[in-house]
Amino acid sequence: NAMLESGADLLVIGARKGDREHESFGATSSRLAHFIPTDILFVRADSKTPPKKIVVATDFSDCAAQALERAVSIAKDCGVKSISLLHAFQVPEHHVLAGHTESQARKIRKQFVEQEYETWIKKVNGAGVTIDCTMIEGDPSTSIVKKAKSLKADLIVVGTHGRTASSA
Repeated sequence: NAMLESGADLLVIGARKGDREHESFGATSSRLAHFIPTDILFVRADSKTPPKKIVVATDFSDCAAQALERAVSIAKDCGVKSISLLHAFQVPEHHVLAGHTESQARKIRKQFVEQEYETWIKKVNGAGVTIDCTMIEGDPSTSIVKKAKSLKADLIVVGTHGRTASSA
């Protein structure tokens, strides 16, 4: 209750020390992640602050838009001048089932993503942070991590629809 009453809008949770493969969050951290209605930043034990390279993963949902807004705010606070906005996708099966070839489905997806990128860049235009957009075909969960590693990102921002066991 004290956090909510204070008006805090970001909860920072640290990992327990251990090797990088076995860091974990304690029971209190896990409960907070499930029940506190605010943004959460999970920090590894060896985290460097402030972040210098930020990647924002997007599916163009309202939650992803909020994540981009938070990333821009963090970037400004930390002196980061550019954010990488990343959309990873797989060719939607319904396009292929609707009679499109995979090539046509990719083209349709690319057009949609390019339009969305333009809209999203306009949303943060003038905030003092530039947005570099990248589209990758592949499983989003692995593609995002792979691209973030190749960019040497030290912060990945992802929007989530709620606080369930799978999202926290």
